[in-house]
Amino acid sequence: MCPCSCPLKAADVLLVLDEGSIDTGVRRWLFDLVGHLEQELVQEGFGTSLSCGNLFGLVAYGGSQSAQAEKGRIIMSLEGTAMSNWTNFLDVLGNIATEPTTFGRSDGYAAIKYALDHLPRRNGCPSVSTVMVHLTLRDREVLDAQASKALLEQRLRFENVILQSFVQSQFSASGQPALGVYRQPPDTLVGYLPSLSAFYRLQNQSVSLGAGFGSTEEDYVMLTLDTGGGVYNGRFVTAAGS
Repeated sequence: MCPCSCPLKAADVLLVLDEGSIDTGVRRWLFDLVGHLEQELVQEGFGTSLSCGNLFGLVAYGGSQSAQAEKGRIIMSLEGTAMSNWTNFLDVLGNIATEPTTFGRSDGYAAIKYALDHLPRRNGCPSVSTVMVHLTLRDREVLDAQASKALLEQRLRFENVILQSFVQSQFSASGQPALGVYRQPPDTLVGYLPSLSAFYRLQNQSVSLGAGFGSTEEDYVMLTLDTGGGVYNGRFVTAAGS
């Protein structure tokens, strides 16, 4: 772990993944996402020291193996650690089953709470930031009533965790389908539109939240926006891996 005296910035990246939403295409996209995140973080000055690099951890949920697998379980690295560098973390992703024939109930709130409670973070290091990436293409089925929006919002803010969510919900900006949205303070929605010259371009005109699957908008979209993160159309974004 990174000593708290480390003067350089680093990041703890917590992935919270719904096993029932991971098929072969989504898993390929996840491999690309981890590499992209590491590259972007390093370009921003995070994890540039060999002694204090960026670390990745994975909580999977929605599995059919047990009641705990539904709520959340840590997928360990081959070295037996819960957090590892991005190259070793690719092996961790490889341990997630693809195209499951059966899967359990899906409660992303319970899994987010489990990740906050159990993934070891470098909380004592002021130079280390925490990013959480949540992926589910299902809506929430309540398995942990204590994991409320109010509780998670309080914890994410208090613990300075930046939440980024990929869910089954549609967004638009200026009448065009958007990759995702975020809220620019104090209360302006900004959309990410596909771009030929870059991964996306920003648009703050006529941005709207479209229909989400089941309770997705109420639960996952609003939690992400209300805590300052970005939320993305999971079907749209992950289609590149198919």
